[in-house]
Amino acid sequence: MFRSRRGSAIMEILISLGFITFVLFFPIAMFSINHRQTAMSTMLIHSLQIVSLNGGLPSEARDMVLRNAEQLGFDPAEVLVNAEHNGVDLTNIRISKGNTEPIRVILQYPADAEIRFLNNILGAFGLQQAEDGYFVEIGYVHSEWVE
Repeated sequence: MFRSRRGSAIMEILISLGFITFVLFFPIAMFSINHRQTAMSTMLIHSLQIVSLNGGLPSEARDMVLRNAEQLGFDPAEVLVNAEHNGVDLTNIRISKGNTEPIRVILQYPADAEIRFLNNILGAFGLQQAEDGYFVEIGYVHSEWVE
């Protein structure tokens, strides 16, 4: 009888520790993902302003976007930024003010660290793990650049 009580207490402690670990670390993982997504939204807002004032994404505008990304805590080498107008890539092309079609700006950043942290927590409890992916932000803006 004594032996079954001790085994039961050990199981209760293990289950309690697992539950406490999940309750402590899952919100931290979700906060990390939410924080990165909020930083991506901020970077998109700044990028839209830069693209609008430059009428596209010439090299100096791309450099400003990447410097801004670095200030927000992103690795500039991993940030993918693209601007297009009516399906035309605006990497070295500018459009003038007054054009009726907006410029679409797309930002992508890998979510490797955040997904890995979340998967470690979920995997410890046998829960379904998240797939690798990217943080993606898309926005539209009209050109304010005057030739």
